[in-house]
Amino acid sequence: MARPRALSNTQVFELADSLLMAGIDPTVARLAQQARERFEVSPSFSTLKESLEDWRRLGGANRPKGISPQFLQTVLDAFGPLYEQLSEQIRAEHEPQLATARQASDAANEALVQFDAERRRQESEIFYLRGLVEKSSEKEREYVKQLAELAHIRADAEKASALLESAQAQIVSLAKDLEETRAAQKRELQFALERIKTLESQLAGLLTRRTELDQRYESLIDHLQKQDDRQQGVKP
Repeated sequence: MARPRALSNTQVFELADSLLMAGIDPTVARLAQQARERFEVSPSFSTLKESLEDWRRLGGANRPKGISPQFLQTVLDAFGPLYEQLSEQIRAEHEPQLATARQASDAANEALVQFDAERRRQESEIFYLRGLVEKSSEKEREYVKQLAELAHIRADAEKASALLESAQAQIVSLAKDLEETRAAQKRELQFALERIKTLESQLAGLLTRRTELDQRYESLIDHLQKQDDRQQGVKP
């Protein structure tokens, strides 16, 4: 069950109006202090922040004169649910796509790190095999005078060379596969980045739409004020 508000929007609007009339810029901290002094309550900062944003969105210091906090509360009650519904619908439609694109980007980056680690491991194996060849060569120089064992030493060297060639061929093949895989991962990463740009562009469009809605709210307030003036016999 939702926690009851310590102050209504109407009361917060009255506090903000009084601070503004005194030449003081309304802030959440100042509203909290005023609430304690005038109403002896301590509303949460999040509640005060939401009400202050509503006050500013409906004109704040620039809203037409004569509009009471109660009238602003009526407008908020009428259009608040629609605004929240549109916001929730926009987030539900686009946040999953943006999250998926970011996850794909993170996965691609992780794959690149793994492939770099595999490349370093292959380089380490190459260094090890070269060390084996060097050791074989050293043995060959040591026993060069021992003709009886020369054939065996040369056979060992040939076997080592064959192993090295085979290992080098495998390394070349692995390196080729690694490059192809990295290229594919880069393409996927590029696609993910482009997708993110597209989603960010869509979000910018949604922000523009929100601005248009705010303008429509302001026009509606002005229209309602004029109707109220006509009903009260006030000339424009």
